[in-house]
Amino acid sequence: MTRWPPHWEEGQRYDLSHVYPFKFDYVLPASQQFAERIVSIQVSFTSHAFTRKCEVNETPHPHYCAPGEARRFDHERYGFSKLLPELICNIGNRKCFFAKYDNFFVFELPEGIPHDSEYWIFFYLERADKHEAHALHLIVQSAYVGQRDRSPAGRRAKKITFRNLVSKVLAGETPKPPP
Repeated sequence: MTRWPPHWEEGQRYDLSHVYPFKFDYVLPASQQFAERIVSIQVSFTSHAFTRKCEVNETPHPHYCAPGEARRFDHERYGFSKLLPELICNIGNRKCFFAKYDNFFVFELPEGIPHDSEYWIFFYLERADKHEAHALHLIVQSAYVGQRDRSPAGRRAKKITFRNLVSKVLAGETPKPPP
C-alpha cells in the first residue's frame, strides 16, 4: 500500500500523510444469523484522491501516473482529501451508492463547495485476507467535487448500507444493486 511522499511545487511542500494507509475497527451489528462482530478495515488511497487527469498541453507528474493514465497534482482535490480519513472512519452510518465498475460511492457536502455540488468519494471493498474472517480492505479510488445534477449514477442511484456491504463482502458475496 502506497505511502505518498510530500508533493513539492514552486518551493511549497504539500504533506500527503493524511492519505497514508490506516486501519480502523468497524462494529458490525448483530443480525439474525450472526452475533455482533468487530471488522478490521484497512484503508488505502490511490492518487486520484488528490490528482486530476492532465489536459492535452499539461505535463503529467511521474509519481502519480499509471500506464495509459496521465495525472497532475490538483489543489482543490488535495484540500478536500484532508477530510477523507474522518469521512471514511464514519462511513458506517452512511448510505452507499452503487457506481459503474463494481465499486461504490458516498457523497458529502463540506463547506467551501458550490451549493449545486457534492463531494463524491469512490471506493472498492474486498476481503483483506482469505485467512482472516473479519478483515476487509477499503480502497479509496477517487474523490472529487462534482455537480449534483451530473451525479455519477444519476439521481436514482441504487443504495446499499455500509453494514450490508460489509456483511456481503465478508460472506464472499458480490454486492449487486437492487432491480
